[in-house]
Amino acid sequence: FIFDSRSFGKFTLVIGTEAPSIELRSQKPSTVSSNTELVFRIKDDKAGITEYDAYFNNRWVLAEYDPKRNALTVDFEYFDLEENTGTLEVVVKDAVGNEEREILNF
Repeated sequence: FIFDSRSFGKFTLVIGTEAPSIELRSQKPSTVSSNTELVFRIKDDKAGITEYDAYFNNRWVLAEYDPKRNALTVDFEYFDLEENTGTLEVVVKDAVGNEEREILNF
């Protein structure tokens, strides 16, 4: 690797091979309704989170990421839910392409 720097100092080259972590912080309900909100803790120690998506029964749902709290919130309030049971899949990617998936069944 060759690089230029405007300052002196020690430099380290790091390879990010670990996928981001996903942890459910709120309690998982047995069914999903329009007032359901789930909060996940998502974290990547090296490259940082660059992409996140959530799918309920293979349909994309809005997810809001708060980097200060490392929190990803999935709020079902604005979606027309035909059924109150199914599968939620959360997908998180970091800046180097490592990917983690979390699947919850309701």
